[in-house]
Order: sequence, then structure tokens, then C-alpha cells
Amino acid sequence: MSPRGRSLARALSSVLLAGLVACGEGGPPPPEFPGLEGPRGPTELTVAIEVTFTRDEAPVRVPRTVVIRLEGNSLSDDPVLLEAALEALAAGPTEEEEARGITSFFSEETSDLVREVTLVGDSASVDFRDLASVIPNVSSSAGSFLFLSELNGTVFGLPGIARVEYRMDGSCEAFWSFLQRSCQEVRRPADA
Repeated sequence: MSPRGRSLARALSSVLLAGLVACGEGGPPPPEFPGLEGPRGPTELTVAIEVTFTRDEAPVRVPRTVVIRLEGNSLSDDPVLLEAALEALAAGPTEEEEARGITSFFSEETSDLVREVTLVGDSASVDFRDLASVIPNVSSSAGSFLFLSELNGTVFGLPGIARVEYRMDGSCEAFWSFLQRSCQEVRRPADA
């Protein structure tokens, strides 16, 4: 690079650095440079998460790698990570996991049951399609305990979520009736 090119590169770096430093709270926006394009559109990230399944009648955490498409600037205000975790849960254990004794009410047949996920502050809402037509035997006390352990373990396995409301086809009552219980909000356990 010529001395003039190095000088131009240093000047551009100084201006960019000054623009980044000045962009703190209340600072001016960074300078615009003709011919240099900024980030465009959503960002895809590969993220390691854990979902909760069951082994020997107890919850077990299982690692998953998911690709998420981040529309905003932060995961804290975007439900996409929670949605990806729930979709990984809904897909059920892999064949290798099943060979290791990992089971679940969720399987390939339930992989499309997540209807909508919303996140407002630290409160989540998870809406499923008709679970009753695809997942049998959940209404027993042991079945509902394991089913909720898998759901709650997956939801509260992510940071920043303090409470969740589950729904089925938009109805909290329908979801909890499926488990023979009353509509309720679930709060993060102290040990999660």
C-alpha cells in the first residue's frame, strides 16, 4: 500500500472509531461513507441451546444447535430463540438419543405443533396447535408432570424468562384442560 493509501486508511479508521465511540447513549449516529454498505436485513446465528426430555422418569437436558434469524438488534427482545428451542423440543429426541434411553411425548409427529411464541419483557406466551389429537396419555398425573417438566425445562433453560403462559389454539383454558388442570401462569423455579 502506498504512503497515501496508508494515510487514508488510518484516517478512515480514526473516523470509524470516533463514530463508534460517539454512538453511545445520546451520541450522534455514526458517519456515513459513500460506497461502504452497512449491515443489511436480518442476521442468521448458530446458537447452542438445551432442550429437556425424559430419561428414567426424570427430566434430562439435551444439547441442540439451532440456526436463528435475528430481525432486531438483540435476542433479549426477540422470541426467535425461545421459538427455536420449543421447535427443537417439539421435534422430539433423535434416534441416537432414543437408543440412550431418552424419551418424550414429543416426536416427529409433533414437530409442527408450535403455533406462536411471544416475548414481552420477561414474560413469554407459547401457543400450540391441537396437542390432544397428537399426544395421548398426558392427562395422567405422571404424564402431565413429565410433559410440563419438558416444557418448563426448555423454556426456563433460556435466560431472562421469568414466567410463561401456555395456550392451545389461543386458549389458556384449552391447554390446561388438556392436562386436567386450571388455566395458570408458570413462574421460573428458584433453582432454574
